[in-house]
Amino acid sequence: MSDKQKGLIPAFESLFPDADNRFCVRHLHSNMKRDGFTGQSIKNALWAAARATRIEEFNCRVEQLKELDENAYNWLVKKPPHQWSRSHFSSHIKCDILLNNMCESFNAFILGTRDKPIITMLEGMRYLMMTRMQVSRDKARQWDSLICTKIKKVLEKNSKEAGECIPMKADDWHFQIMGPYDQHTADVLQRSCSCRRWDLTGIPCRHTISAIWCRNEELETYVHHCYRVSTYLKAYEPAILPLTSQEFWPKCDLPPPLPPTYENRPGRPKKMRRRESDEPPAATNPRKMRKSEKSMKCGICGGTGHNSRTCKNREKTSCSSPPSAPADNVVEMTSAASQHTTRSNNTQSKPKKLPVM
Repeated sequence: MSDKQKGLIPAFESLFPDADNRFCVRHLHSNMKRDGFTGQSIKNALWAAARATRIEEFNCRVEQLKELDENAYNWLVKKPPHQWSRSHFSSHIKCDILLNNMCESFNAFILGTRDKPIITMLEGMRYLMMTRMQVSRDKARQWDSLICTKIKKVLEKNSKEAGECIPMKADDWHFQIMGPYDQHTADVLQRSCSCRRWDLTGIPCRHTISAIWCRNEELETYVHHCYRVSTYLKAYEPAILPLTSQEFWPKCDLPPPLPPTYENRPGRPKKMRRRESDEPPAATNPRKMRKSEKSMKCGICGGTGHNSRTCKNREKTSCSSPPSAPADNVVEMTSAASQHTTRSNNTQSKPKKLPVM
């Protein structure tokens, strides 16, 4: 949620007292810019404090923001850190997201139905969810591993980084992990690490992976059970039942309700969210990389940041290259010119015929 939605926080505290609520850091930064705290350095300091997993690192990042702009620091400390920084997140949720991408993806999923009348909109959403849940069930039944595929990719990425860590055994469950830049402690029995990444996500971090390897055990058994395929199937086990068309529905004797009065506004209706001024535009083709996301490569020197038209080595390459093709053209042009000269000489040597009187 956004930090500007003041009514949602007390509503969640009264209705769902055990549920944690968080701010979207992107919206938090937008409100920060709206209050006059702009600049790339302030944005980087905010995101560094939000991504910090330990309280010591969080305090260090916030102090860096204070050195950049004390007013921005005073604005940020008014926001409760347990609602926007990983360092203060609870560890029993096993989720460390900082954005509301799940809401945005669902809004894009129902984009074709959410502007319809109420009954048509609800029927369209029901059909989309019915087919989506069945597709998810069929997909999960094909998985042959203990955990889901995306979590398996995250575990493989952490395993590559674990090669730089050296575990030192204190007892059967406690380890001291020597990393390339830092040192951490891991408790394999309690599934905890001093970096708090395993505590927050439920997926073993690089430090604990090296400790699990030292115990000669499988990594997938230490992943939290919420990421297992069996849990995934239980989540999608209830089915949304199909419905008949409206002609089979029971009739009502009451007059049908009239639609609300609506005035068409000028311009095309907005369906996508409003983007910030410093945010890249939406991609027209999701499979094609944006121009801002790829670097230009020169076809002459192979360098990045320029093309062949603006390459500084273009003149050197053209001068050093052998003139193979132009030489053939010169020979052909010379032979053609000589033939033309011979023909002109022959025509000049022939006497002109005078008309007969």
